[in-house]
Amino acid sequence: MQLLERAGDVPEKPLDEMRRERARLVAESVVKPVSHSMRLEAQSISKREEQRQKEELVQKLLQGDPKKLWQ
Repeated sequence: MQLLERAGDVPEKPLDEMRRERARLVAESVVKPVSHSMRLEAQSISKREEQRQKEELVQKLLQGDPKKLWQ
């Protein structure tokens, strides 16, 4: 019981929410540089398409190996 009462032992957010936030960060770190390069080459995609691709990657990350979220 004492372990659960110490600060830091109980997450402030539900695990699913933490995983989704992490997946969004990972997806952003993948999509953003590619999108930037495409804009430089005059091959940019719409903001809506970029958002769709990020969300698709988030879903794949959440369904795949959890280790990939923390690499």
